[in-house]
Amino acid sequence: MCGKRLAYIIRRNIDELMRYDSFGIDESIKARLLSVSSATIDRKMAFERAKLTNAARYSGKKSGFLKYRIPVRLSFSFEERQPGFFEFDTVFHDGGTVHGEFCRTLTMTDVCLG
Repeated sequence: MCGKRLAYIIRRNIDELMRYDSFGIDESIKARLLSVSSATIDRKMAFERAKLTNAARYSGKKSGFLKYRIPVRLSFSFEERQPGFFEFDTVFHDGGTVHGEFCRTLTMTDVCLG
């Protein structure tokens, strides 16, 4: 995820994230997260992104046909969390190479029910 999208999602969801102790977000961390720029996020994530090769990040055939025909929402309000709204994700468990045998999974998650 790019810094712009991540900054937006953090700002929209910070109060929800604070409700979970496992994140360890207190008021001082909240203030820092709300003030961080997207450029800073990108700089901080550069090292982790560098570990991923293009083969590990993007597998399969690119299809320009589908790219412009499938609507993608970057976020939604918490009021929109109703049963029946799904998020989909595909994962190639290939370890960074498409050679040999590996598993592909499709995950469907109901936003309301988890």
